Amino acid sequence: MRKLALATVLCAAGLSVPALALANEGESVVGDITPGIGFALTTKEEGETAPTVAASINYNVTEKAAIGLLAEYAFEELDHTIVGIRFRADVGNNFIVTVLPGVEFHESNEEILFRVGIGYDIEIGNQTLVPEFNVDFVDGETSFVYGFAIFF
Repeated sequence: MRKLALATVLCAAGLSVPALALANEGESVVGDITPGIGFALTTKEEGETAPTVAASINYNVTEKAAIGLLAEYAFEELDHTIVGIRFRADVGNNFIVTVLPGVEFHESNEEILFRVGIGYDIEIGNQTLVPEFNVDFVDGETSFVYGFAIFF
């Protein structure tokens, strides 16, 4: 079932990128692809906290919007994996807002996940450091993910 969920996420992302580019109404599309890695702490409402690592890739649809894929793993007692399609928008003054529908895999369970977040782009040479705060909603539970990402 994990393979089916991952294939669904990848197909949806593959279909969404051209659709978003066409929706841009003829304006120039930036087209840059930016890979990134992230490090965070994930805290569940019950107080469980674990270190988290992530890998992502974004396609810049415009100068202010991107779509991409995110894969994330929370260690220790949380022991779950998240995959999803990430939508990112620059809302001004280097602040970004993200929305991510996806799937959380934990042991043999799969749950639909919805993430919203805010971050701040800090450009350092050719890289971007992004401190972020995200809130995950999964099966009636809320988790908080706070950390940073580096995009190359």
